[in-house]
Amino acid sequence: MTAPLPPPGWYPDPGGVNAQRYFDGTKWTYSEGYTPLPPRPRNELGITSPALGIIAFVFSWVPLGALILGICAVVTGSPGVSG
Repeated sequence: MTAPLPPPGWYPDPGGVNAQRYFDGTKWTYSEGYTPLPPRPRNELGITSPALGIIAFVFSWVPLGALILGICAVVTGSPGVSG
């Protein structure tokens, strides 16, 4: 007993590639169609990530700048700074 043949249509290529083969109801044709890849998930932070990186970089230098200015103030003897 043989299994019933599938109806005509496009089916995943049994060769394992990301393609489809057409079955005409009696035999497989050589026509191939590529299976569209699923859409990539949308990255909601795609645009803001560079901006956040720049802001984080700038603010990471603020404590170092404050330290340098404080040392300069102590060394030069600016008014109101004891040391």
